Amino acid sequence: MSLTTKEGERSMNPIQEKPQKPRKGRWLIGLLVLLIAGMAYFVWRLSSVTNAFADGFQSPEMAAAQYADRTVYGELGGVLVAIPPHFAEYVEYNGDSGGGKRKGPKPVRTKESKLMSFGFDVRYPDMVGKDTSERREDYRNRKLRTTTWIRVGLGSGEIYNGPGVINRRTKNALARKLDPNQKSPWERYEKLGRNEYGLDVYVLKGNNPADGVPYRESRNAKDIFVGGDAGGHALAYIDCDSQSILNPLCQHEFDLAPKMHAYVRLIYRRGLLSEWKNIQDEVTKLVLNFAMDGQK
Repeated sequence: MSLTTKEGERSMNPIQEKPQKPRKGRWLIGLLVLLIAGMAYFVWRLSSVTNAFADGFQSPEMAAAQYADRTVYGELGGVLVAIPPHFAEYVEYNGDSGGGKRKGPKPVRTKESKLMSFGFDVRYPDMVGKDTSERREDYRNRKLRTTTWIRVGLGSGEIYNGPGVINRRTKNALARKLDPNQKSPWERYEKLGRNEYGLDVYVLKGNNPADGVPYRESRNAKDIFVGGDAGGHALAYIDCDSQSILNPLCQHEFDLAPKMHAYVRLIYRRGLLSEWKNIQDEVTKLVLNFAMDGQK
């Protein structure tokens, strides 16, 4: 968003005008602009809960697929599913392009068509969607600081990299971030000696030489949390915004294999991090219940 003042317009005019003396109260205008920018930022943060799946999660036929008025059928990670309308937004099948272009005509969809991605919002802990006017109203009126609405995105089909994808992604990410030769201060992490909510914790290392403030306390910082099993395999990879910002969010990824060859990405406010394991279990049960009779 850009704001152009009349003075700004005059300054770009080739006809030069007599210089204007600084007006009293101009600092109030600047403060107002900052407040508007701040409000716009937090609106954007809220909208990111809904739109955070742009890479591989938004459909080229978004307008037609969002809030579909009928059940969506297909194969999700090897399982035939019937997805209720309120849990089927931004639906993509194998062959769809996130860039909005398709080579050739749209294929006929059947109950065996392979799903690639879709998303939805669900309220925790009752795990209901936006299937009634009351629940849609509750979603619209949610508050950033207290909301329990969670954004869910699923990836399968041709964008799924096989069972263990979260474990591999976690190992690769940590190898890079814990590398003592890592040059970027925003990628240089260390593991804390304590555990939070059953999760290993990794934070940015060192202080910013410009002001002496720890990098982990910066507004740009991300804290990383990893949940694993007794064998050391990562089962959940979570990165959360720094607690120094007003309404930090967490992005939480996990794999549904072997029951479904699909991965899940959740976005929720950081205040729900302590519930991560139950949230993961409840979302898993919800998705597995999309399976058609005989597939469960």
